[in-house]
Amino acid sequence: MFGVFGLFALALVSAGLLTFYGQIHQTVNVEQAVVLTCPGNDCVEDYSGEIIYSGDNLVSDIYTLTNLADTPRDVKLVTSCLVGGEGCDTREVITSYLEDIGITPNGDSIVNSVTPMTNEGNKIAGWSNFDNTARMKSIEITFNQPRNFMACFEYRTDGDLSQSTGDNYLPAITDGLYPYVCLDNRGNSVPMSQTKVINAEEYVEVRMVFGGEGDERFSWTKMYVKGSPLSTPFTLQGEDSLDFVVANKFMTDNFVDTFEITTSVNPVA
Repeated sequence: MFGVFGLFALALVSAGLLTFYGQIHQTVNVEQAVVLTCPGNDCVEDYSGEIIYSGDNLVSDIYTLTNLADTPRDVKLVTSCLVGGEGCDTREVITSYLEDIGITPNGDSIVNSVTPMTNEGNKIAGWSNFDNTARMKSIEITFNQPRNFMACFEYRTDGDLSQSTGDNYLPAITDGLYPYVCLDNRGNSVPMSQTKVINAEEYVEVRMVFGGEGDERFSWTKMYVKGSPLSTPFTLQGEDSLDFVVANKFMTDNFVDTFEITTSVNPVA
C-alpha cells in the first residue's frame, strides 16, 4: 500500500515539476513598442570633411518615431556627440529637436507704385522670380532670371531689421539694403538660376527692387519654414507616429575634426 501511495505521490510531484518547468521555458516573442527609423537606418549625423563656422545650424533629414503598441508610451530622445573620436559638450554643439508640421502658405507682398508686381505675377509674365521649398528651419530658394539682363533679390530672416547694412540702391526704398543675390544674365539667351538655402527660426522674406526693370519690382514676400520645437520627454500616443529632425547648432569654428552625433529613443523611467 505504501509503495503504491508513494509511487502516486511521486507521480504527482513529477507532474508538478513538468508543469512548472514548462511555464518557465515557454518561448515569448517580445517586440519593441517604440521604434526610431532614420534615413538609411543610420541615426548618426556625420559631419566629416565639412567647414563649420560658429553659429552654423545644420539639420538632419527626417527621423520617424512609431509607437507599435495600442497604448501611449512616454519616451525621451537622447543624443550623444563625438568630435575627433572624443566626447563633446554644449560648448561645441547644442542639439535640439524640431517636429515636422508641414508647409505654411507664403504671405502676400505689398503692391504699390514702387513695387507694382508680385513674385507670382512675375512668374506668369515670364519675368524675374523665385521658387521656394520649405525645409526644417530653412528655406531653399531658387532665384530665376528668364530674360537677358540683371536682377537682384534681397532677403532677410525673421523680420530682423538689424540685417540691413546701409542705404538701398533704389532711393525710394527707405528701410535699407539687405543681403542680396544678383543674377547678371546680360548678353545671354538662356534663363539663369541660382539656388541658396537660408536658415531661419520662423520665416524668410524676399524682395526685388533693384537690378531689374521697374515694372517687375515686388516687395517683401514671406515664406515660412517647417518645424516647431519638440520638447523631450513626451508622450507618443498608441499606434501613432511622429516625424522630426535633429538640429545641431555649432558653437565653435571647425575645419578639421569630424563630428558624429547619434540620436536614440529611451523609455521614461
